[in-house]
Parts: sequence; structure tokens; C-alpha cells
Amino acid sequence: MIKDEKLKVFGELGLVYFGKVLTDPMFEPYLSICERYNIPISLRTGISFPNTPYTCCPKFRTYFGNPQLIEDALVKHPKLKIQLCHFGYPYLEETKAILNVYPQVYVDIAVVDWLIPKADFYS
Repeated sequence: MIKDEKLKVFGELGLVYFGKVLTDPMFEPYLSICERYNIPISLRTGISFPNTPYTCCPKFRTYFGNPQLIEDALVKHPKLKIQLCHFGYPYLEETKAILNVYPQVYVDIAVVDWLIPKADFYS
């Protein structure tokens, strides 16, 4: 798929819903491949809808959505590009810290551009 240019982005990975983080050893082969072929990873970050652990995803925990949990992966894979979906809200300070130190990290603003308070969004 990569050679045929059918795979342009790996994700959106909703690992948080399964109680997983990007630094889990099971994802190492994917991180290596994405880094090697310059395929960005789109990672679900932040929180979810009310009652998530009770309605669909018993392994979901809010702390798995913290963007700082990708830092070890970034250090190990310095050319890996990662997009933080929903810019890690409500972990705004953590998101800003990651963005400041790692220029290969990007954010998207989907959902949070209308869901969160305007002051948080514009900060």
C-alpha cells in the first residue's frame, strides 16, 4: 500500500479506547515503518464522550489521552510525524509542551473547535 501510494496517513488510531498507548511494544513495527516511509500517524488524544468505559470501551481511561504519552516514541523515532487529533483537549499545557519541543508533531482541531469553551480553544 505504501509503495502504491494508497497509504498516506496511518490512523486515526483510537488506542485510548482499548487502554493502549503508542509506546506499547506491539506498535513498534508500525512506528518504524511510518518513520521510514514518512507516513504520518494520526492519533486520537484527549477525552471522550460521557460514560465511555460503561457504554463501549471498558479499557478506556482519560489519562491514556494525554499527549505527553507519545514523547518516548518521538525520542526513539525522531523523524516520525504525529498528528494529535483534537489537540489533546483538555491536556492543553501538555499539548503545547509537546508542540514546542517536537516540530514533527501537529494537531487537528476537529470537534474541539465547536465543543470546548472558546477561551480554551483560542488559547
